Amino acid sequence: MWGLLVCALVLALGLVNADSPCVCNYGSYHGHHKSSRGCSALQGRVDLQTARISRLSARIQELQSKLDEGQSKRDKLSSQQADISHRLHDLEPHECDKGEFSCGKGDNTCVSNLLVCDGTNDCDDGHDEEHDRCHSPVTSGSVFSAKIHEDPHQCTKRRLNSIKIAITSVRQFNWFKSRVLISANAILDHSDHEHTQIDTLAVHGYYNFARRRLVFHPPEDDRLAVICEFDGVDNDSCHGSVLHEASLDHCLEFHAVRETH
Repeated sequence: MWGLLVCALVLALGLVNADSPCVCNYGSYHGHHKSSRGCSALQGRVDLQTARISRLSARIQELQSKLDEGQSKRDKLSSQQADISHRLHDLEPHECDKGEFSCGKGDNTCVSNLLVCDGTNDCDDGHDEEHDRCHSPVTSGSVFSAKIHEDPHQCTKRRLNSIKIAITSVRQFNWFKSRVLISANAILDHSDHEHTQIDTLAVHGYYNFARRRLVFHPPEDDRLAVICEFDGVDNDSCHGSVLHEASLDHCLEFHAVRETH
């Protein structure tokens, strides 16, 4: 379609010169009369080509809109298919022990979480090394924030209003690819009956590819750790929990969303 439009433009430019719309012979009445008719005919052909170009341009815009709409629908269906696939994998019965990864998809093989995304296929079908599995959504400079609506178990010594996790450092070593070491600042907005205060805690942890889980070790004496799990489809949000290190009991839940600038 674009080629047709270019050909039409070339033809239009060949028919008429911008500096001299037409060349007319004014030497005689008959020459003037013939030349005038020639110029009129030529101008008519140019007008026809211009109108055709306009129609082609409108058609191209219409086709481009349909292509964009089709692309959007395809992306949505692809995302839905991936979401269903991940949910089915999670619903399949697994015989794997804690700390193991199920190869799934009809394969009952279990491999250690430490072997997932280590650069070597341990599942027969390579499920443990798939790109979607081995892509970390946690990058340096990312900021995830969450509103805390309530703390029914009085989980922390602070009455949290919100929590923000600003990723400051991401490191991955060739000799230990299955873990990504993460450093961040946990920015805690909390309040008592009279005052609102913001505390910033330096936290350190890792991203677990097998569980798609971001883990931060306890930064304070209360030994409360923070985890945030991604669903494998939406990399811009995760389901977070605050838990006691010793018992692993979850005492606070939240939904964190990546901030955009």
